[in-house]
Amino acid sequence: MIENINAVSQLWWQWMSAMFWQVSLLILLITAIDVLIRKWAYPQLRYALWLLVLLKLVLPPDWSSSSSVVSRATLLIQNHLTQQLGIQGRQQHDLSHAEVTESQDRDSMPQNTQPAAISAAPGSISQSSPESRQGGLSWQALLLAIWLLGMVLFSMLLLLKISKLRRWHRQQQARQTIPEWFHELMLQTARRLKLEQLPAIVFSDAAVTPAVYGVFRPVLLLPANYAETLSREQAEHVLLHELAHLKRGDLWLHAFCLLLQIVYWFNPMLIWARKQMKHVREICCDLTIANILREKTTRYRQTLLNTARELLTESVEPGMGLLGVFEEPFRLVARLKWLEKKTWQRRNLASAITGCVIIIMIPLVLPMAAYNQVAPIVSGEGRGEHAQQPGALFESETTHTRLKTVGRREFYFLGIKLSSEVVAETETWIGGRKIAEYAENRIIIVDPEANRFVFANRVAKTYVESKLPLELSTFLSEELSREHGRQKLSGTVAKTGNTMSLLNLLCEEYELTRWQVSSSARQNQRQIRVWATTELPLNLDAFYQMLICLRRIFNSDERLMKELAQIEGIQMRIEFPNRTLFENRQYIEEVVDISRESPPAGIYVVPDGYEQRDHLTRQDLQ
Repeated sequence: MIENINAVSQLWWQWMSAMFWQVSLLILLITAIDVLIRKWAYPQLRYALWLLVLLKLVLPPDWSSSSSVVSRATLLIQNHLTQQLGIQGRQQHDLSHAEVTESQDRDSMPQNTQPAAISAAPGSISQSSPESRQGGLSWQALLLAIWLLGMVLFSMLLLLKISKLRRWHRQQQARQTIPEWFHELMLQTARRLKLEQLPAIVFSDAAVTPAVYGVFRPVLLLPANYAETLSREQAEHVLLHELAHLKRGDLWLHAFCLLLQIVYWFNPMLIWARKQMKHVREICCDLTIANILREKTTRYRQTLLNTARELLTESVEPGMGLLGVFEEPFRLVARLKWLEKKTWQRRNLASAITGCVIIIMIPLVLPMAAYNQVAPIVSGEGRGEHAQQPGALFESETTHTRLKTVGRREFYFLGIKLSSEVVAETETWIGGRKIAEYAENRIIIVDPEANRFVFANRVAKTYVESKLPLELSTFLSEELSREHGRQKLSGTVAKTGNTMSLLNLLCEEYELTRWQVSSSARQNQRQIRVWATTELPLNLDAFYQMLICLRRIFNSDERLMKELAQIEGIQMRIEFPNRTLFENRQYIEEVVDISRESPPAGIYVVPDGYEQRDHLTRQDLQ
């Protein structure tokens, strides 16, 4: 249970921490732009720029793009810090959300990992999560609890405000009736705005200024006896303003903004953004009215001035969720200046400019994760264009080749990647005609010259040894043999003709159509993609022997063995998709580093203290 909480907390922290700095940076950027353009830019453009903050809050923070200035800048900053701190950069490939720690003692690595991509046969991957290294709740889990508590608190505050508004609605006095002329004027105003749904009207002694609230059932809130104190022209202007909020959909956006502020309550900059959005929204609402009144807009300006004089000392927003004529009277000057301009004459131009700027801003600014460029998949020819020959790096006989493989899970919803989690790390050493693979829970050693295959369990510290070629009847336990006979894997392998450059090595793509056969019933059909390279000048005899042994352990279908034998070279990347109607979970194994090093002592032998067993059991494979 604690492990699951810690895992969820880690994903939450990855999202929230990235979202915090990205949204804060976006707010600072839009604030700077708004300060520069506020005197001459159309208010519609300024409002659209502030709405980008709301859009950013619902987009995944790991979204990156080659077109994004922020993504490029983030990558440059990361590279600069890496160089300044003297840290060797990793081949990230979107692993920025997870820290892969490399154990100095191979036998101290944690349990439950995936087999490495370069040696795993399809079907040999178990999708279990790594166990938590801590016995209790992580610090991310404690922060998650505080975040949930804050959400509950702010939600309760919002509900209290809403209940207060509903109480005003219920406690209306029967004597408060709407004058007939006021009702007719509201019908005429609604027709001018082409508004189909009319709001209910509520009078309250606590209300200071007219306002609207509600999303599904909008309500027009008026101060008590307000209708008796207004002239017909003033009432028309008030109704135009409040009904314009309904026509523009401002109540929906306002409610959406409140919900996002509850979710991201820990970011104080959202309060600033909401205030700026509120101010620009009022200007846009005024210009909507100016588009209707045209030459009579001067009278609307006068109504604003007269009403503002009465409200300068009042608190004009009696509750959350209200949109009124005067939410911030001290900003009235900016509204009056825009009402002096005949903006209705350039309304279409303002909309066109706003649309073009936002279309440009979205790909330039909203993707903020560091952009890690991966060489594109190309088809057909062109081997020399994308691959760089390792040359003399691999020609020495005194050092061996070390391959580091990382396995990660990725989760997508409606095509949007929500998380990327590293779950496995594997080292593979190739030297001469020997190979040793060290995963977190197993060791595999193949020595064709000594006619030796070893499968060791690092958790139980046991191992099973066999001669080559591998005889399953003597290598597997009776239980595993029976299970092996009941469940088989079969499928087809096809070379697509596409290539990809990974670590400056040209890799060819293979597509595997795989399905699991149990009692002659076909299940779990899916496509698996493999990229393999033959451009490493290594003796791969032991590597191929290891693949054959592993495939025989996990698969008994001879036809599949022949199909998989078509994959030539080192398998640099494997993708295991698991798609449903709305979501997509994908497991990826990829070689992220190839180096030439002197091997540690005893790398090709079983560590001391391991107990030899006669047969490989099902527990040894888990």
